[in-house]
Amino acid sequence: MQHTVDQEMHAQLERAQRDIPIVVTDAQLVGLPEVVQRYLRSTGIVGKETIRTVHLTQRGSMRIKPDGKWLPMVAAQSYTTDPPAFLWRGTIRMFPFVPISGMDLLNNGHAQFRIALLGRIPLVNEHGPEVLQADMLRYLSEVVWFPTAWLSDQVTWEGLDATAARVTLHYHGVTASATCHFNAAGEFTQVSAERYMKEGKRTVLRPWIGRVGAYREWHGLRIPTTAEVAWQLPSGEFSYFRCEITAIAYNASPSSW
Repeated sequence: MQHTVDQEMHAQLERAQRDIPIVVTDAQLVGLPEVVQRYLRSTGIVGKETIRTVHLTQRGSMRIKPDGKWLPMVAAQSYTTDPPAFLWRGTIRMFPFVPISGMDLLNNGHAQFRIALLGRIPLVNEHGPEVLQADMLRYLSEVVWFPTAWLSDQVTWEGLDATAARVTLHYHGVTASATCHFNAAGEFTQVSAERYMKEGKRTVLRPWIGRVGAYREWHGLRIPTTAEVAWQLPSGEFSYFRCEITAIAYNASPSSW
């Protein structure tokens, strides 16, 4: 299964590499909500080639319950932007010699989330419409790392006020929407949405939030390099994932990673 997933994503990345690059113009921002225009100009995308593929690495920590211990994590993630897709693979160290591997996939209208002990003993294997909605929201929250994708034909914007806008991803006949928040400097700071969460044997919609920060210039673009993700539960906030980006490459052949 792992080999097949990697092969399919590799093929999609290679196809995206063959797309003709397009340079972003200021005219493409006209008509977007003013707060979004200010943000996109602050990233430096005008005059840059559209990002077709992305490969990044992360380090950070995760936990599985509100009072749980934070466990160290390293991960690598690849994306295409047209069509939207990603493959995330992470390794969590619960004990020094007992790694837990995670895989999160969005590709070709399908989503899957798996966790395995020692890389082969399945603990979680989820798919279906709820996982698809959750991964579409994940993709939207991570476009901050490759901001030319905000201009995709599959993304639409609605202004809310001077500091927020609603973004919607249209994907294989399914839509997912989130609210994006910006500060006075034009920086994207936070995304929030109703996202599906597993609670025992049930899957329910819960308020979900992602925060980003520590902006820096990378390959001529100004992007955040830290992220924290949390559920807003009746009992309080449950932060479960923290990471920083350690490397990122745009429009590079997978063979060079």
